[in-house]
Amino acid sequence: MKKLILYFIFCLALTGCQKGLEPTKEDCLEVALDDSNVTESEVIKSSTEEKKGNYIIVFETENGHYEYTFEKDGTIKDRTYKALKEQTEKEQEQEEVIEEEINNQVQPETNTPDISAENQAKALEAACINMGISTSDPQNVKITKENGSLVVRFDFGENVTYVTLVDPVSFTATSSYSES
Repeated sequence: MKKLILYFIFCLALTGCQKGLEPTKEDCLEVALDDSNVTESEVIKSSTEEKKGNYIIVFETENGHYEYTFEKDGTIKDRTYKALKEQTEKEQEQEEVIEEEINNQVQPETNTPDISAENQAKALEAACINMGISTSDPQNVKITKENGSLVVRFDFGENVTYVTLVDPVSFTATSSYSES
C-alpha cells in the first residue's frame, strides 16, 4: 500500500512539472491587434498560419496592412505595417500642397487681427519643438498670420532664417523650411 501511495505521489509530481501552455493562433491574433491598437471590428480580413515553428498573423484595416510573426512561446519576433495606397496618395497630396505654399512664398493677409501674446508663445513653442531647439534659442522672431496659418520666422545659426507654418487651432507645426 505504501508503494502505491508513493507511486501515486510520484506520478502527480511528474504531471505538475510539465511545461506551461503554448499560446494558440487566436491568442497571437489578439496580442497583434492589441499591439497595433486595432479592434476586431476594424479588421477587414485576417489570416493566421503556422510556419517554421512560428505563427504568422496577417490582417488588414482601412488604414493599412499588418503582419506579425510570433515565436511559439508567444513572443513577437517581427512586425511590419504598410499604409494602404489611398493613405499614401493623401499624404503625397498634402506634401504637394505644402510644397506649393513654400514655392509661392506666402504673402501676409491684410486686416488680420493682432495675434495674442499667448498664441504667439504657443506658435513659437511649436516651431521650436519642430526644430528640436529651446524657445530661448531663436533670434529676431516674427510671427504673422498668412493664408490661415501662423507663420513663425526666426534666425538661428549662421545667417539662416527658418520659417515654420503652425496650425492656429492645434498649434502644431505643419511644415518648415529655411531661407538663406
